[in-house]
Amino acid sequence: RSETAVRASRMIVETFVAARRTAQRGTNRNIAVAPSERMPVFKEPRQGLLRKLDAAVGRVLDAIADPEENTTIREEARALAMDGLGAIKAQLNSKKISNEKTLAEVQKLLKEAEALDAEIEARSIEAEHRKLAYLAKQLRVVIALQSFVEHGEKEDLMAVLKDLSS
Repeated sequence: RSETAVRASRMIVETFVAARRTAQRGTNRNIAVAPSERMPVFKEPRQGLLRKLDAAVGRVLDAIADPEENTTIREEARALAMDGLGAIKAQLNSKKISNEKTLAEVQKLLKEAEALDAEIEARSIEAEHRKLAYLAKQLRVVIALQSFVEHGEKEDLMAVLKDLSS
């Protein structure tokens, strides 16, 4: 029962009680703990422990992984990471090529659609011209008939009919 253990226990209990009260009120807020009530962080022992841990991990990484090729775990891990990175890059490049191929196909289809639209527009214009020419012929016949009815001259009507028949 050291003083640090007692302080840590009190802090845990106080935090739990504060959280329970907050939950009972129906709010969902973070619980603020005053900086003076926080547990102190001791830097010296922690740095020593981190140093020891780093040294132990370094020894593990420098251990021989493949006695035949005399490679370490560190070298194998680096090679594995580079192979993985290469595979990812290859996958991304293949997707890029696939995307470029799809884009080219889409652009080709768009050009074909534009060509069809242009052809449809040209045919529509041609059909309109034919309609106008037909209306012009009908108008000439109506005018010739009206002239025949008013003046009784059949020569003009016969000339229009002959012209339209050829």
